[in-house]
Amino acid sequence: MQAYWARAESRGRCNIDRLDFTGWFDYWHTHLDLYGRGNCRPENIPEIAAATVRLLLYMELRGKARPEPIQYWATLCGNTMDNAVYAHSPNPNGSAYPHDFPGVTWDSPAPDWMMAAMPATHQLGSASYDGEIVYLVRARGE
Repeated sequence: MQAYWARAESRGRCNIDRLDFTGWFDYWHTHLDLYGRGNCRPENIPEIAAATVRLLLYMELRGKARPEPIQYWATLCGNTMDNAVYAHSPNPNGSAYPHDFPGVTWDSPAPDWMMAAMPATHQLGSASYDGEIVYLVRARGE
């Protein structure tokens, strides 16, 4: 499984490396666990959470030099196929910017499986969507 997670994270980095950070983003995102393997083995959920957060940090670093604002966040879900890293900016499509995260309670306590993945520089939020708790991670002050 470690090889699968390494490939998934590498694929996510490649997706980010192809981005034009001088352009705009309309809820652009990439998923890590495309095949849902984290759902088959619950003991792997902490690893996919950590890989998702590492990918978020990587994307934040890649876009750091951009003078225009970009919002970055990650979602961590019970269905690991839904874990994703997002970028959103002012855009010509009319999508609201900044995204206001309706229904999210920020500074939520982290579940045990997420504790090791949460950097102190970031904030954890939670929301209930269709009866499922979804966790969101973003840089503090976003």
